[in-house]
Amino acid sequence: MRGTFRLSEHHSPPSGRPSAGPRHEPEELRRTDALGLQRAGVPRLERLVRQVIPHGDDRRRSLGRQEHLGAPRGPRGDRARPGARNALVRVQLAVSDLPEADGSAADGLTVLAPAKLNLSLAVLARRADGFHEIESLMVPVSLADTLHVRPRAAPGVALRVAYAGDLARGPGAALARDVPTDGTNLVVRAAERLAVEAGITTGLDVDLVKRIPSGAGLGGGSSDAAAMIRAAAMLWQLDWTAERLAAVGAGIGSDVPWFFAGGAAIASGRGERIEPVEGLPDLAAVIACPTTGLSTAAVYGRCVPDTTRTGDAARLVKALATGGLAAAVPFMSNALEPPARILSPEIDRLLAALADAGGFAPRLTGSGSACFTLARTLAEAEAIAARLAARRDSGDPACAAIFAVRCSWPA
Repeated sequence: MRGTFRLSEHHSPPSGRPSAGPRHEPEELRRTDALGLQRAGVPRLERLVRQVIPHGDDRRRSLGRQEHLGAPRGPRGDRARPGARNALVRVQLAVSDLPEADGSAADGLTVLAPAKLNLSLAVLARRADGFHEIESLMVPVSLADTLHVRPRAAPGVALRVAYAGDLARGPGAALARDVPTDGTNLVVRAAERLAVEAGITTGLDVDLVKRIPSGAGLGGGSSDAAAMIRAAAMLWQLDWTAERLAAVGAGIGSDVPWFFAGGAAIASGRGERIEPVEGLPDLAAVIACPTTGLSTAAVYGRCVPDTTRTGDAARLVKALATGGLAAAVPFMSNALEPPARILSPEIDRLLAALADAGGFAPRLTGSGSACFTLARTLAEAEAIAARLAARRDSGDPACAAIFAVRCSWPA
């Protein structure tokens, strides 16, 4: 099909309707699949995109096939009805059904950009090009930013940033750090790089809604860049494979290619070699963020490479698949945790707070400053998060934001 964004079949998520997620999750995420598209039992979901339009705007032409492609259901399971006040109808349609680039697709696309956790991270060597050779098992989680992308005739990318969820209220508002809207933002760089490589001369308007804290080791910027590449490829009707799009992302940041895997995967090299993994148990996690972030470069600069950790990621996959959490602990090391703890004393307090709240072997994710603990179920994670929140609310400054999440691609 012309204009299709293709993923390998084994990357496609399982079908089925997810349950309602934690309150910090965007509404779209609670019922979406690997590309941020609502599940509806439709084959080859990667061929579908979603447009978001107001219910009440009956003057717009019908986008068609809503019933076939799966309109969102209301709280009682009924299909959303056109004309309902203060609601959105999310319409899915095949990429080839999009209007030609004549400005009529003004509503554009809405895509999700999930955060990630490093369940293991080995730094094996420093490379001649200045990067580090790493090996890491990463899993996506159900905390996600949202990108609303619209085509425009003028070249370039116009980016606006807003904050939602815990970044918009309470202690978490301290984590709503200034995100640039110029060419230094990975979203802008990703779109501009794809436009150059594809010979596109038109531009994009992008609204980025941030829920993932910056400087936390959660991959928010890299995930935003990958989501931008996917959305732009759809809008520009590029018949490119996921591998080709991921190669564009590799020029933006080391973590960007991983977000094209569509699920848990081992990243190696400087992060550009991706090996999807299967058979991991359904897990949840509690993510806790201190008030300050960390510089990735500063943390890596203090890291001591260790080649003896080669293969830990694969061993961790096997341990999780066959023995569960207890068997996995020896392989859940993060080489960046020691230097991060030196640079930020808050991390020691945060790891201790997670353990006191009932967390299981708390760890740093990525280069920090966020820490996490795994849980067997979302209910268990929510209980740990509640105890941690009570400690924070009693005056402990260790936690600025707390998230109970599922360890799966937004579902």
